[in-house]
Amino acid sequence: MAVENEFLTQFVEETTFYNRIILSHLLPANLWEPLPHFLQTWLRNYLAGNLLYFISGFLWCFYIYYLKLNVYFPKDSIPTKKAMIMQIHVAMKAMPWYTLLPTVSEYMIERGLAFHPLDGILQAVPHVIALFILPIHLITHLSLLFLEGIWTASIHDCIHGNIWPIMGAGYHTIHHTTYKHNYGHYTIWMDWMFGTLKVPLAEDDNEKDMMREAQQGTHTVRSHGMTLARTHMHDWIILVLLVILECILLIIHPFYRFVGKDMMTDLSYPLKSNTVPIWSVPVYAMLLPLAIFVFIYFRRRDVYDLHHAVLGLLYSVLVYDSLGDVICHGDKSVIREGHKSFPSGHTSWSFAGLGFLSLYLSGKIRAFDGKGHVAKLCIVILPLLVAALVGISRVDDYWHHWQDVFAGGLLGLVVSTFCYLQFFPPPYRTEAWGPYAYFLVLEAARAQAQAQAQAAENEAAQRPPQGDNGEEEDGGFMGLHLVDNPSMRREEADVEAGRVPSRG
Repeated sequence: MAVENEFLTQFVEETTFYNRIILSHLLPANLWEPLPHFLQTWLRNYLAGNLLYFISGFLWCFYIYYLKLNVYFPKDSIPTKKAMIMQIHVAMKAMPWYTLLPTVSEYMIERGLAFHPLDGILQAVPHVIALFILPIHLITHLSLLFLEGIWTASIHDCIHGNIWPIMGAGYHTIHHTTYKHNYGHYTIWMDWMFGTLKVPLAEDDNEKDMMREAQQGTHTVRSHGMTLARTHMHDWIILVLLVILECILLIIHPFYRFVGKDMMTDLSYPLKSNTVPIWSVPVYAMLLPLAIFVFIYFRRRDVYDLHHAVLGLLYSVLVYDSLGDVICHGDKSVIREGHKSFPSGHTSWSFAGLGFLSLYLSGKIRAFDGKGHVAKLCIVILPLLVAALVGISRVDDYWHHWQDVFAGGLLGLVVSTFCYLQFFPPPYRTEAWGPYAYFLVLEAARAQAQAQAQAAENEAAQRPPQGDNGEEEDGGFMGLHLVDNPSMRREEADVEAGRVPSRG
């Protein structure tokens, strides 16, 4: 409970900070500082709520009644001044009660009442109300009501249960102490997948994770983006050259192979429309991984991870594409497309982009950490499964032979693997969650810190000891100081310099 009390104290300090920001700018100190903390919080919510109400109301009325006159409301339908004043009067009567609700909520959290089973029942009310709206069987309805009531009451009783993967009371208690972990209701798998999971009674591991997150938080786009871009300027230049090469390959004619009469049997299948449209390939093979990279960046604030993931993905797609020249554009030449059927463009794109995403996710969730969590493998295999289904669709639509699809998938997967390993450690390593560059930066920071500490230690060792009165001590015994003898000091200096003093 000491950890919980510490978090509750931090929460009170945070709300006090917010109170001071709002009230110190709106009221004299002698009017709000003597008030109890609960009343200060309510006054802060009340004043801030009124400001928000009038500012947003003014902007809204200015927009619909002035800027957009006769667009949303005819001129004759604008409310009268009396009606507006009446509406404001009603809102002002309700404002104290509206602002009291979040105040009571903060009070319950600050007093630790958020751990009470009653809080769980109150949180279950929205779920219960939804059961009355949706059409559902009576027995199922009663079962869900019973399950919801028992479950929400049991996970708020402060018992530190740790039964993976159930969101028990131990996990949910941590949620009410940090309010940034363990958001799940029944299971922990979503928190585990998105990095918000904190396991009970494992404070050491979580402290290490928090330290790692704090270190990553210093490497943002604003602080390290330009330096990182300059460091990899040549990589981006080559990437631009690959784009230019790709444009040239799209313009020139592909290789026209002779097709004999005996080969017509293998080519006379009915041509179907694309099950997977051409325009959708870049969406799921590039934009989807890019969206996941950006999402993880906002979670971890590591610009090195974002930069290398984006650069690796682009290289994975463009290197493969320049080798195969297999992108299809336009309907005006299906024959031209037929001459570019090997390897399969859809399949190669899919395995190049989604294969890179699969490797990236396997490192982020530590799929090969040796703990035997099969659920992690499902996340890793899912992008590859989508890519494989795309390849199968190309055979079903008679756009490619199975050899085209197999070669395209193999080519895309090999290229994506090489591009991934260029920037990230293999997924089975302990440090697979971050790029090589991030660990190099940390190692350089540690080396610099150690060098500074060693220099400070050496400086302290070389500094002569100081007495109580600021004068240098000269090696006395048991507090007895020797008499300063200049000739003796010169003799010691000669010995240190390698000169043998003469004895006369």
